[in-house]
Amino acid sequence: MRPPRHLYVHVPFCRARCDYCDFFSVPVGGADTRSPATPHAGPARRSGAALSPPLDGYVAALLAELESERCALGVRRLRTVYLGGGTPSLLGHERLERLLTTLEPLLTPRAEVSVETNPEDVTAAYATWVARRHLRVSLGVQSFLPRLRAELGRRPTADPVAAFVSLRRAGCTNLGVDLIFGIPGQAVGDLGADLAEVARLRPEHVSWYELDAPPGTPLGRRVAAGEIELPGADVQAALYRRVVRGLQRLGYVWYEVSNFALPGHSCRHNAAVWRGEPYLGLGAGAVSTFGGERRRDAPDLAAYLDALAPPGGGPPSAPPREVERLGQVAAARERLMLAARTGAVVPLAALACVIDAAALPALEAAGFVAEGGGTLRVTRKGRYVANEVCVRLFRDLYVQGASRDVPA
Repeated sequence: MRPPRHLYVHVPFCRARCDYCDFFSVPVGGADTRSPATPHAGPARRSGAALSPPLDGYVAALLAELESERCALGVRRLRTVYLGGGTPSLLGHERLERLLTTLEPLLTPRAEVSVETNPEDVTAAYATWVARRHLRVSLGVQSFLPRLRAELGRRPTADPVAAFVSLRRAGCTNLGVDLIFGIPGQAVGDLGADLAEVARLRPEHVSWYELDAPPGTPLGRRVAAGEIELPGADVQAALYRRVVRGLQRLGYVWYEVSNFALPGHSCRHNAAVWRGEPYLGLGAGAVSTFGGERRRDAPDLAAYLDALAPPGGGPPSAPPREVERLGQVAAARERLMLAARTGAVVPLAALACVIDAAALPALEAAGFVAEGGGTLRVTRKGRYVANEVCVRLFRDLYVQGASRDVPA
């Protein structure tokens, strides 16, 4: 088995969960999350009903899991590292430096290291550290308009523009912004204002996602109760088209359904995952895919810490995790879905076990797919409705996450 050359590190801590978020995260409220003077303080544990943020203990647990997996899988060279969450920047630059110092011997000379960052964490020291490390930053903006950020439950009041400018002035040359469209109350003019700010700031990368309201989240409950209403499918489609066309006019390459980059600045880590390359995940709730398996460390912070940073100081053990064997059908489904999102060409022979060949002529006639030379590609037009194209192509006519019918 070829060892993974891509690493994802999940940092589950947030100051507060956004109303739309259903990722595994642990809110730490107003706790002091600054880097400590003593770098290897033990993990804080549960105290009554509260959970003190065990930030130092979590970093120690990550390093223990890294060492175990490095030995077991023969990991020697990493081409990309992605620190995601949650809010990795909440760890502070000194804890992050501890993690990257340990990873450094494994990184190839031109390895890409990305760190998701919230505006409220961008201090002068953090910006200087990012620039010195030549990191790729993904700044969580959601919208440049405070009114729309509040609609999403973004409680911190830090100005994302000020954070972006601080990073740029410190010398950061690979900055991205994460935005959302389809926010309740978001007018076309609001989307235009966000586009204008992107044009002014000129980030190297833009991720612009359609808002979802997963059941069980505060936003999902408000939608289910009829308190608010998400824009209809036609409005969402119109907003999406404006995002794509607006960013392309600014020179951004649309390389995945929700991701845009100036030439040479696509996220190499995500692109590798979308190509189906094996990757290792570390951290509570992190997913790994390699050797024909997908596994997930249990999204349980206490169990993760107890396994990898035992309270009594004993030897670490593997955290509890689920393992799923990816058979031929599952692998073919994922290959098609990922290719649909990126416009990649896929050999039809690799999809034979899942594809409904009878659906191809109508989709090709409508301009959603292109077939030829024994290959299949979802076109630019089809990428606008990638999930729905897959619904039509799969034999059982079902794919998780599909929400709108493909236009005839």
